[in-house]
Order: sequence, then structure tokens, then C-alpha cells
Amino acid sequence: MTTVVAVGGPSGKVYEPEGWELWAPVNVLFQADEYDAAADRALELVEANPQYGGLLYNLACCESLAGRTDDAIGHLREAIGRSDRYRLYAQGDSDFDPLRAEPAFAELLAG
Repeated sequence: MTTVVAVGGPSGKVYEPEGWELWAPVNVLFQADEYDAAADRALELVEANPQYGGLLYNLACCESLAGRTDDAIGHLREAIGRSDRYRLYAQGDSDFDPLRAEPAFAELLAG
């Protein structure tokens, strides 16, 4: 018998993998405030692993901080399309502060 334990999902809901293990090496760039490099690397990860909404969300964070407004909004839109939880995350995430005045961003958060 095999037991699988998935940590990070809300009680009573299906666990949704986010791709955090793929993000970990890019997080080093992100934490070093190297947002352009992090966005470039994250885009490669998203293209190779499009099934992970978490990678899309993190890519959007990097793009927002790198000043890539249209790309950030587009990738956040895709992440939200995978799971509405990303809309909730974005509402309070300071990584998106550069986008708060953008009408398209406000529309995304409003649903």
C-alpha cells in the first residue's frame, strides 16, 4: 500500500499542484531583485510546464516588478483561468503594486 500526502491544499478540496519545486531555482533570482532575469527564466518554465498555475502566477509577479505590464496582466489572467485562488492572492500581493492603477488589472481582480 502507498500513502500520498499532499500539503498545501485546503481541507476538503482537491489538491492543485502549483509547480513550486520547479520555481525554487528561479526564486533565487527573484529574492535577489533580479526581476528581468527571473521573468525570462520563469517564462521558459511556463512554456515547458504550462499545466502549473503557480508558475504563471509567479511569472506575472516577476513581470510586474520588471515593468512588463502587459505580459504580467496576460499571465495573471491565465493563472486565474486555471484557479480563481490566484485572483485572491493578487488582491493583497505587493508584487502587483506596480499594476494597481491599470484598468485591466482592476478588471481582473473584480472578476
